[in-house]
Amino acid sequence: MLRHSALLALVTGTFACCGDRGPAATTPPAPDLPVALRPTEGGAVDSQTPSLVVMNARGFDAGQATYEFVVLDAAGTRVVQDIKDVAAGTGQTEGTVPAALERGRAYQWKAVAHAGERQAESKPVAFEIAVPCTPGDPYAKAVVDVFLSDCARRTNRRALLDPRSVLGPPDARGSSDETYSGILSLGEDGYVTVDMGVCIADQAGPDVRVFQYVQFEGVGVDVSGSPDGPWTDLGTQPCGDGGTGDRSNHCDFDLAGTGLKAVRYVRVSDGERYPCERAGTRSEGADVDAVQALHVRN
Repeated sequence: MLRHSALLALVTGTFACCGDRGPAATTPPAPDLPVALRPTEGGAVDSQTPSLVVMNARGFDAGQATYEFVVLDAAGTRVVQDIKDVAAGTGQTEGTVPAALERGRAYQWKAVAHAGERQAESKPVAFEIAVPCTPGDPYAKAVVDVFLSDCARRTNRRALLDPRSVLGPPDARGSSDETYSGILSLGEDGYVTVDMGVCIADQAGPDVRVFQYVQFEGVGVDVSGSPDGPWTDLGTQPCGDGGTGDRSNHCDFDLAGTGLKAVRYVRVSDGERYPCERAGTRSEGADVDAVQALHVRN
C-alpha cells in the first residue's frame, strides 16, 4: 500500500527516485530589453549620487556588453548626466551617478545596453532626490544667510535690520518709519535666506507666500532643497495683495514648471530696486515680515 506522500507524488508528477531531490528550479529568461530596477518609478532616493540598477537584456550580459546610464530632466528632453561604458554584470548591472543631483528635483533615468552594433534600451523611469524635512508649522524657522548693503545699514533704523524678524508668523506693527516693528527692511540688493524646516510641496496653485508690510514694494523669491543651492528663481513681483487679518500685505509664488517637487529653503530679495543712496525713508527696500509654506509635504 502506497503511503500518502508517495501517492501525492504520483498525482503531481514530482515523485523522487534514486537520490533525486525534487524538480530543479528554473531561471526565468532574460527580458528582450533592459528593465530598470532601482530607483523605482515615482520613487524618491536620499543620495544625491544614487546607484542605478538595471536587469540585463538577453544577449547583453557579463562578458558580452556594456551599459550606458542616462539621467534626464523631468520632461525627459534634456540629458543631465550620461554614464557610459559600464561593464555588464551577471544578470544585473549597476552604475553610479558621478555628480550630485539637486534635492527636490524630479528626473528620469534609463539604461542603454551596447554589444557591438547592437543595442537595447530600457523604458525611462521617473524619480526624485528627496529633501530631508522636519514636521512643524508652515513658517520660517531659522535664518541661513543675509545680505544688507553698507548703505542699507546706514539708512535704515537698527530695529529694522534684524533678520530674525522674518521668522514665525506675521507680526509686523506700526504706521511710520519711527514706529514700524517686526520687519526686516532689505534695502537695495538686500536678501535673506530662511530654512522653513518643513518641505514646501508643488501642488495646485501657489506654494510659497511672502508677507511684506509697507506699501506694495516688490520682492523676489528663489528656492532650493539645500541651504547652499542651487537656487531656482520663482520671479519678482509687487508684494501688496492685501491684508490677511494680520495687517501685512503678501504675494504668492508657485513651484509649477520648475521641475521641483519639494523645497526647504527660501531666499527673499529686494525687488523694489530703488537706489539706496537716494533713500528718503528709514525703512528702505522691501520690508519682509514672514515667509509661509502654503503646501506642506507630509
